[in-house]
Amino acid sequence: MCSAVKKNSTDHPDNGKSKKNRCTHKKDKKLPKAKQRKIEPFSTSELDRIGKALSPSANHKDAGILLSANGGLRLGEVCALRVSDIDFQNGTVSIVREVLRIKIGTKTQLIVQTPKSESSMRTVPLPADALAFLKKAVAGLPQDAYILTGRVDKPMEPRTYQYYFESILRRCGIRKRCYHTLRHTYATRCIEKGIDIKSVSEMLGHADVVTTLRLYVHPSMDSKKSAIQKISFLGGAA
Repeated sequence: MCSAVKKNSTDHPDNGKSKKNRCTHKKDKKLPKAKQRKIEPFSTSELDRIGKALSPSANHKDAGILLSANGGLRLGEVCALRVSDIDFQNGTVSIVREVLRIKIGTKTQLIVQTPKSESSMRTVPLPADALAFLKKAVAGLPQDAYILTGRVDKPMEPRTYQYYFESILRRCGIRKRCYHTLRHTYATRCIEKGIDIKSVSEMLGHADVVTTLRLYVHPSMDSKKSAIQKISFLGGAA
C-alpha cells in the first residue's frame, strides 16, 4: 500500500508528503495486545462434588480426571498414559508421551508422540488416596494398556474425553468448564498449600516459573482473606 502511494506522489500538490506521513503513522500504530483468557479454578466444594462422582471400579476412565486434578496433567498427556507409567511403589506418574489429533491433507489423524518440550517429560508424585484409587482403576489391565481405554492398540481421543469430563460436571451440577481447568486448579491449590513455586513449575512441566505464575496461579478469595489476617496489627480490637 505504501509503495502504491509513493508511485503516485508526483500527481499530488504536496509531492506525496502527506500520504507518506499517513503511511508512517500506520506503521507506528501498535495493535492492542491479545488478552489472556482467564480460567477460573474449581472451588473446594466443586472439587468435593467431582471427587464423589468418580468411581475406580465402575469406570477406569475416571482415573484421568483424578490424575489431572492431583498431578496437573494436560488433556493430551492423560489420554496417552499407560498402566506402566504409574509407579505404585514410589508413588509417582511419568509423563513421556501425549496424544494429538493433527490434520493431514483433508483428513485428521490421531497420533501419539513425545511431549511438546523437554520440560514436559517429567515424573510427578501423587497423594496416597489418588494412588489407592488408581490401583483399583487399573486392576486387571495389562501393563502396556492405555489407562483410559483399557486397550493396548488405541489411546483415548482427547475430544471424546473432554465430552466425558463435561458429562461429569453436569452430573455434579457444575457449570461447563474446559478440561484445562483441572490443571489450573492443581497449580493454584499447590501454591495455596505452601508448595514452593519451583516445585510446582517442574510438576506442571514448565521450562520456568514465570509461566507458572503468569498463567496458572489464581489465589482464591478464601486464601486472600486468610492471608490478609496476618497483617493485622490491632490485636483483635474491633
